[in-house]
Formats: sequence, C-alpha cells, structure tokens
Amino acid sequence: MNAIVKNQMTSIIATVANDNTPFQKKDLAKKFKLTNEMKTVKDLLSDRVRTIYRIRALRDFGNVKADDLGGFIEHEGNLSHEGDCWVGGNGWVYDDAYISDNAQVFGNADVFGKARVCDNAQVFEYGSVYDNAKVYDNAKVFGSSYVYEKARVFNNAEVCDKAVIKGNAKVCGQC
Repeated sequence: MNAIVKNQMTSIIATVANDNTPFQKKDLAKKFKLTNEMKTVKDLLSDRVRTIYRIRALRDFGNVKADDLGGFIEHEGNLSHEGDCWVGGNGWVYDDAYISDNAQVFGNADVFGKARVCDNAQVFEYGSVYDNAKVYDNAKVFGSSYVYEKARVFNNAEVCDKAVIKGNAKVCGQC
C-alpha cells in the first residue's frame, strides 16, 4: 500500500473514531421515518385527539422506493420495519394498531385500537379495522366496510360493499 493511500485511510479511520453521532445497529434496518407533516384525528374509541404523521421510505422494499411518501401513523410502533408492509396514500394507523409482514393499508383506510393487519392482508378504499380485530392471510377489507371488536377476517376472504363484521365473527375465504 503506498503512502498516499495509507494516509487517506488513517484520516478516514480517525474521522470515524472521532464521530460522536449516536449510532445504533437497528438504525440500519429502518425502512421509514416520520415526517413533519401531521394531522389530528379524533379516536372513535376514546374520543382522544391524536396526532398522526406522514411517513417517508428510507430504502427500497416491495413496491416502495426510497423517499416515497406513505400514509399516516401515530408512532413507529404502528408499522413494522421488517417485511414489505406499508401504509400508503391517505391510510391512517394509530393508537396501538400494528401493521406487519407484507400487509398493506392504503387509500382512505384506517386501522386503530389494538387491531392487527398482517401476513399479506390489505385494507383500502375506506375500509376500517379497529378494536381487537385482526385481518390476516390474504384477506382484504375495502369498500367502506368495518371489521371490529374481536372479529377475524382471513384466508383469502374479502369484506366489501359496506359490510360490517363484528363481535367474535370469523370470516374465512377458503375454510
């Protein structure tokens, strides 16, 4: 290694060693961040006013490209940094709701309370999932439909056309 290259490497190492910026290994895996764009929404379950923030992709994954704007979430705990899950368009996720795996929430859909949307499920076109409801497998909730309380929608089922699924109901597409 010649002297010029060695000096440049020493300089780079010294710069990195003197960098006091906090660094956490988990930051490498983050796929989105909260932006300064925000809205306030009234939580239908508690009447609390909540602030939700638009998200921006930090890296490419699934059909999302780095720097794409997404929908709105209340906090980072609403959307997993793993898998290809995403909140897009004007979708809202807040309270303790959680989107994971490859699930998608978009359009004007909202997910809140302690609801879960996971696997390859989709909630869109004014679909609402809340309380302790869960939408999973390849299920879809759309068309101004509601899934709430402890209801489950799964296994390729589609809930649409202003349908209301509640209580302990289970909607299975191919059981």
